[in-house]
Amino acid sequence: MFNFALEQLKNILTGDRKLNEDLKYSLLVSLLSIIHFFFSVFYSFLDIIPLVIYNLGSTIFYIFLRYVVTKKKRYFLVLNLMVMEVILFAGSSTLILGWDLGYMLYFMCLIPVIFYLLFTSPKYYGNLLLPLIYSIVICIIYIIIRISYLDCTPWYIGTIPNRLVSFMYVFNVFLACFFQTTSSFLFMVEIIHMQNALKAQNKVLDNLASLDPLTQLCNRRSMEPHLTHTLEVSRATGTPFSLILGDIDDFKHVNDTYGHEVGDKVLEKVAEILKNQMRDEDYVCRWGGEEFLLLIHANKEAAKAVGERIRSEVEHSIVTDGKYSLSVTMTFGVMDYAPGYSIEKLISLADENLYKGKQNGKNQVVA
Repeated sequence: MFNFALEQLKNILTGDRKLNEDLKYSLLVSLLSIIHFFFSVFYSFLDIIPLVIYNLGSTIFYIFLRYVVTKKKRYFLVLNLMVMEVILFAGSSTLILGWDLGYMLYFMCLIPVIFYLLFTSPKYYGNLLLPLIYSIVICIIYIIIRISYLDCTPWYIGTIPNRLVSFMYVFNVFLACFFQTTSSFLFMVEIIHMQNALKAQNKVLDNLASLDPLTQLCNRRSMEPHLTHTLEVSRATGTPFSLILGDIDDFKHVNDTYGHEVGDKVLEKVAEILKNQMRDEDYVCRWGGEEFLLLIHANKEAAKAVGERIRSEVEHSIVTDGKYSLSVTMTFGVMDYAPGYSIEKLISLADENLYKGKQNGKNQVVA
């Protein structure tokens, strides 16, 4: 269980797992209930009864939010009640004990907490106006309490020893900084999660844009940059490369006789064979319909040997869909690069060789 919790925490901190609303609000109200309980114990020793009663009531209030309101996923209500309670606590504590204890610092830490909770909420995601309104209201209330404090004397002035006043000020500074730092850190974690999700989504979109959905081979659009780059390298260094244009023989007959579902099975099987025959530095794409284009980083003879291996494997493979079993053949046209040739010219010449193979009986490699 402990290892599982650590793993979940690690996933959250690295942005691999989203920090859900229930967990965020549950942790927050639980922490606030603990803090208020501490204050109730602390002020009971000082015999400041109004603050003892208030903090005990706040402790119960946050326990109620934790186990009742949060469970009902009323997160916006929890946020509003929390903001009102913190304002009431900070304001009343300041008027009762004085400004020097630092309770008004909680006003400042409310702002980043509100921005974090609202901006990362699925319901209010990206809404900058709402947290801005909260911030303005909090600042106005802060100013009002500050002005009111100038005209009144704290109820328990002089009750708390100077050392405890300093201690409480430092403690309140610590809590205010803790909430600001934690909310900022979690905000950063949420942003990392959003970035990771966006990268994953972009990767899916890139795959959809660059891969043929049926065969999972490169499509024509994604093959063109490989062709262009290989041509540029060959022109600069003299490195040989060849193109192979392959076509499934009598594919229209397969579709007409067995149906398009069987035709798709044939395309998938051929694509599988093509991928298995490719080296890491070579590329294959579905050029269109039942045509496939192979980019081989080798001379014509080596490319012809590749085409022959593929032709033989396709011929001896059986395609079955549970109802039909059949085999198909392929014809290939091969052309290697020569100085001055463009990619369009190479494809055109490979297509001419493919046409010769079709005219001469199909199921062959012509170079």
